[in-house]
Amino acid sequence: MKIKVLICLLLSSIFTMAQIPNVWTWDYEQGSEIFAISNKQNYILDISCNVQSFNTEGDHSVTLYKDNYDKLISSAPDIEFLIDGNAYYPLSMRSTTRKGAEIWTEFMDALSSATEIEVYKDGNIITTFKPSARSTEKISENMRQCGPFEPLTWD
Repeated sequence: MKIKVLICLLLSSIFTMAQIPNVWTWDYEQGSEIFAISNKQNYILDISCNVQSFNTEGDHSVTLYKDNYDKLISSAPDIEFLIDGNAYYPLSMRSTTRKGAEIWTEFMDALSSATEIEVYKDGNIITTFKPSARSTEKISENMRQCGPFEPLTWD
């Protein structure tokens, strides 16, 4: 019985990630570091940094959800970001390419110190996040370490 309760608690933690608005959370699951933030409109921005121990064919991912991960809104490269007044287009190219690696690194560096994150699709704003300074400080080093997906190519 205790094992069943423990399993339920662990599984529920996956779905309760990013519940407090504008506070970054960090988790590690199945070979990915997951950075997530929610807002008062129940949007969740989920950044998955593939650390290659699980999926050697994939890349990182950036996904916008609504209502506690129940509704997929969109994912990169179909969403754009305005972070503290600067535009970012994560995964517009695979991060295994030289240019894609540069785009990804700039995006993660911007997120690691962001005070305002606006999410757009087709030039229209979807939602805004305003990360708390303390939560940003807490995860900023981990975010900066989420570099391009190896191995890099010169495409």
